[in-house]
Amino acid sequence: MHSNMIGLVNNAALLLALALLYHMLDFKFRVRKLPFLKENFIGILLGGIGMAIMLNPMDFGQGVIFDTRSVLLCISGFFFGGIPTLVAMAMTAVFRLWLGGTGAWTGVTVIAASGGIGLAWRYFRWDAEKSIGAGELYLLGIVVHIVMLTCMLTLPRSVAIDVLAGITLPVMLIYPLSTLILGKLLVIREKHRRIEDELQKTSESLQAILEHSPLLINEISLDGRYLRTNAATARLLNADPSFIVGKPFDAFVPKETADIYMERISRVMAQVGPVTVEDRLSLPTMETTTYYLSTLFPLFDASGRIRSIGSIAHDITDRKIAEENLNESEKKFKSYVNNAPDGIFITDVNGRFIDVNPAASTITGYSRDDLTSMSIPDLIPLETVNEANDHFERLKRSGRSTGDVKFHTKGGDIRWWAVTAVHLDHGRYLGFCKDVTEQKQAEQALKQREIYLNKIFDVLPIGLWFADKHGKLIRGNPAGVKIWGAEPKVSVEEYGVFKARRLPSGEPIAPDDWALAHTIREGVTVKDELLEIDAFDGRKKIILNYTAPVKDDNGEMLGAIVVNNDITENKRAEKEKENLEARLRQAQKMESVGRLAGGVAHDFNNMLGVILGHTEMALEQVDPAQPLFTDLQEVRKAAERSADLTRQLLAFARKQTITPIVIDINESVEKALKMLRRLISEDIDLVWSPGQNLWPVKVDPSQIDQILANLCVNAKDAIAGVGIITIETEAATLDEAYCADHDGFAPGEYVLLAVSDNGCGMDQETLNHLFEPFFTTKQVGKGTGLGLASVYGMVKQNNGFINVHSKPGQGTTFKICLPRHAVKTTIPSPERTATQPLEHGHETILLVEDEPAILKMTIKMLERLGYNVIEAATPGEAIRLAHEHAGDIHMLMTDVVMPEMNGRDLAGNLLSIYPDLKRLFMSGYTADVIAGQGVLDEGVHFIQKPFSRAELAKKVREALSK
Repeated sequence: MHSNMIGLVNNAALLLALALLYHMLDFKFRVRKLPFLKENFIGILLGGIGMAIMLNPMDFGQGVIFDTRSVLLCISGFFFGGIPTLVAMAMTAVFRLWLGGTGAWTGVTVIAASGGIGLAWRYFRWDAEKSIGAGELYLLGIVVHIVMLTCMLTLPRSVAIDVLAGITLPVMLIYPLSTLILGKLLVIREKHRRIEDELQKTSESLQAILEHSPLLINEISLDGRYLRTNAATARLLNADPSFIVGKPFDAFVPKETADIYMERISRVMAQVGPVTVEDRLSLPTMETTTYYLSTLFPLFDASGRIRSIGSIAHDITDRKIAEENLNESEKKFKSYVNNAPDGIFITDVNGRFIDVNPAASTITGYSRDDLTSMSIPDLIPLETVNEANDHFERLKRSGRSTGDVKFHTKGGDIRWWAVTAVHLDHGRYLGFCKDVTEQKQAEQALKQREIYLNKIFDVLPIGLWFADKHGKLIRGNPAGVKIWGAEPKVSVEEYGVFKARRLPSGEPIAPDDWALAHTIREGVTVKDELLEIDAFDGRKKIILNYTAPVKDDNGEMLGAIVVNNDITENKRAEKEKENLEARLRQAQKMESVGRLAGGVAHDFNNMLGVILGHTEMALEQVDPAQPLFTDLQEVRKAAERSADLTRQLLAFARKQTITPIVIDINESVEKALKMLRRLISEDIDLVWSPGQNLWPVKVDPSQIDQILANLCVNAKDAIAGVGIITIETEAATLDEAYCADHDGFAPGEYVLLAVSDNGCGMDQETLNHLFEPFFTTKQVGKGTGLGLASVYGMVKQNNGFINVHSKPGQGTTFKICLPRHAVKTTIPSPERTATQPLEHGHETILLVEDEPAILKMTIKMLERLGYNVIEAATPGEAIRLAHEHAGDIHMLMTDVVMPEMNGRDLAGNLLSIYPDLKRLFMSGYTADVIAGQGVLDEGVHFIQKPFSRAELAKKVREALSK
């Protein structure tokens, strides 16, 4: 192992010697534009060193040699990078193969591993910014040579064992240390090279500065000769720098000037320090005299003795000219100051006057000597001292202050100064003051007047706006802001964009078409422009506009004023009045038609009653097989259809008699659905959408059926082909705001019944006449025009409201509001039953009817039912017969409207004779005698004319049984 150690030491020494030789030769390959060529050349040199050390290896025997190529290649990869290292690796690998032996390929592996580890270490250092230290280099050597020893395992087994046993310790002792030493040599060389490069760059930079500096920079010998000069000096002396160097001063300047320069050199040497002077130079090569500020300073040798003089001079001609101009300006300024009409003064930091101009003396009444012995506070009234102090503090803080200050004159008068003061230097301040007393008094008077006008502006009950000459609104009063609903978030700039319509046409107005635009554009006054606007708060308002131009004395446009008068409430009141008048006219018309309809129905019912009664009795006597039986049935059907029309007239006129009960409207609608589906086409869907938690209502269930039937039939006729009819209910609370927009509605709690369709819809003209009797849009023979009129009457009879929403092509919705019933009691609605046999009786009935035909027919019906009948044509006759009758009279059946007295009064008279007398009233309409608005009181029995024998039998039996 001793010999191995010596061999490795020799080989390492050879490597270090070659590296040292490289270091001493200080090789520099300067090919700045061909870096690739430089890197390849370095790689060849490194490869050559590697080949050299392989020529003097430590021969282990068995074809295995050891040298320091691993040290060289890992250091090459770490310091020189990819291309030089790869070139060196290639050269050494080829040379190792050429040398041959058992370990040739193992040697190539070591070459690849060593160079690769060096490159990886270079590019993947954990702290690339950190300088390279001895520890890192030694660690690199250890890693590379552990890998190198590992590569020995590629040798034959016996050879590898021998090699590792004999070489491991020497390698690990010598090669990492060699790596450290070689690396440190390169680190030191790199530092030296960087220092040299920096010195070179610094020298080049200084030379560039010297050459390009506009200053005159020279080095001068102690006997007055130029040792070094720059381009600026050469240009001044109009000579080449090489010609100037070595020449004395007097070769370029007059002798007297050269003597002055020599005297200055003597001064520098005497005081061993710099000397700065101003020179006035005039040379034949110069067009004008030039001024320079020159500084001469000693330059020392290594022993500290003055070896030469440095000189730097720069052109101060412009400054000298500026100083001369400044002196001239100062003279002029003093003249201006002394003759200025405004006061000018200079004070110190405490406000004491240093200097003042004549105008300041004139304004204050104090002489210049007086003022220069005074300070600013001496002129300030006591009540405004704080304001003056604030003004002065601003001046000291920011260097400038402007404001109006009160002062008193020598004579004691209080005046106003407009003061502007600025900071000069060294605690001095310059001030300008002007007497503005008259102006301040005028401003105060104007301010008072402005306050007065602003008060008027703010309290005006109409909107007032000011616009500039371009039509831009610049200010508005509170009333104007309120009219536009803009408080408090809308800025004035946004007022130019609004939506408005001209009334009464409703035509939209473009921004360039309203009154203000015309006034600005044409200079005209626009009166009474009536607009409907969309205010910023979302409300629609009606305003009356007035705009007028504002011009100066020359007739030039300055701007305009706009006056807005909100007349929304006035217009609303007018519209409300018109609506009330229209509703009154409509109510009067409907009432007149109702009275007419009621009167016609009464007389017509009497005739229909006679026809129906006799027809029914005739049918009982005719064999159904005879043709006459069929004819009589047609007569009865025609009479019944006529009776239906009469009932519709009575419903419209609210003259029909009803028996309301407390019901759940959802139950009533559900019971009617089957009937309703039979009324409409199979192509139409009937959708039922019941509301939840509905309040009870008090209404005659038959009227709900009639309302639904009429509305669904109308909806069916409005749908062409396939469509949808929707029935909905819900609880609704109507407030005052809603009712204000819906004529005839009153606030309260209601149950809403809505019937909607998606049919053809209606226009406004149709809606205006929708509920009038006999008004129809259907073809002749397709409708009577009484369906919706009867719906209207039934809703009104139950103190409800009806509203219609419809547009052509968009369907129709009828909304019916029925008032909530306060008491939660439910009376079951009567069930529809199958036809039952007529009920007969044997009681005595007093029949009173002023229409002979009705009287005669009713007698026959009652007698055929088994009753005993006492007939009377007038109330008086009925009272007489009741007194004369010896037996019991069980029931009074009387017409309601008769001569002498009505049926209710007659019943009242007869009750005194027969206290248990049952009563059955009959009429074509109630005339509010026995029923309020046609609504029967509980316990009152009534039969509507015309009636059939079956209806008569049922009603008589009901009255007698209770």
